[in-house]
Amino acid sequence: SDQGKLDWYLGVSVKQDLANKHTVLSQEQYVKDILERFGMTGATPVATPMEANTHLMREDCPPPGKIDKQFRREYQRIVGSLMYL
Repeated sequence: SDQGKLDWYLGVSVKQDLANKHTVLSQEQYVKDILERFGMTGATPVATPMEANTHLMREDCPPPGKIDKQFRREYQRIVGSLMYL
């Protein structure tokens, strides 16, 4: 392109093999940044984050008025970050 070789676009890493006409897009750095931002760099990946066939019940959750506002905001920030994956 006129600007040179494309390496990053909107936070996505771009690797181009022009000779073979291949392009690989990666969000690996974005994932690492999310893990660091939320203090989860030491987290261990698992295929299934909870036991299979677990049934969640309303009684397992705190009443709506009892949820800590700071916890709610942190949860919303985490989910918001994951929406761009």
